[in-house]
Amino acid sequence: MNKEEEVIPTHYKKILIAKVIEYDFAKVSESINTVIQLALENKDEEVVKQMKRIVPEFISNNSIYESIDAKMFKPLYSAIR
Repeated sequence: MNKEEEVIPTHYKKILIAKVIEYDFAKVSESINTVIQLALENKDEEVVKQMKRIVPEFISNNSIYESIDAKMFKPLYSAIR
């Protein structure tokens, strides 16, 4: 889930309903394939950048990519409304 999505409580405290945003499958699939291709080419920094574009909330746990985390990335696609 991302910042724009929400969780709705139910009568049962351990059961929640997620209101998620729907994305275009073809665009998401293409973005994931780009990550895979970059990984196969050992372009680690580009992999992290692409992941930040797909999931802006993504934070790398590897300190050498902290500078990328500080940059703002425009999401690759917007929600289907």
